[in-house]
Amino acid sequence: AAGVGKSGTLWAAERGVVAVGADNMAWDAPDDRDPETGATLFAHSSHAEGFPNTFLEAWSHGLPTVTSFDPDGRIEALGLGACRTDYESWEAELERRIADPGLRREEGARARAYVEAHHAPEVISARLADVLRSAPGQD
Repeated sequence: AAGVGKSGTLWAAERGVVAVGADNMAWDAPDDRDPETGATLFAHSSHAEGFPNTFLEAWSHGLPTVTSFDPDGRIEALGLGACRTDYESWEAELERRIADPGLRREEGARARAYVEAHHAPEVISARLADVLRSAPGQD
């Protein structure tokens, strides 16, 4: 089965997490939380969504991701968090980051840099402009 088996909501409820989104995602909030979201990491347990915008949202806030789905292997390869498909390993990766603020900050900084380099509005608009300029009839 896809995903990690237990829901992110159940994991969050068992730990008194401050804010919970849909059934497959949760934000954890120890002391070193993002001032805008109140979060320290993004937990995502669904394999069915593909590359969700919530990854980009979390990364833009400098939050590492623990997920059961790694789009094109980016999360693991670029050190943006961890991907585990079984519940026990997924939970262990969440617990590891909760216990290690330094790791969260390092992964979060890489996540923020990744979004800024590849998904910032100016980057996307430049790519779109290039595509439009290369369209037929744009001589």
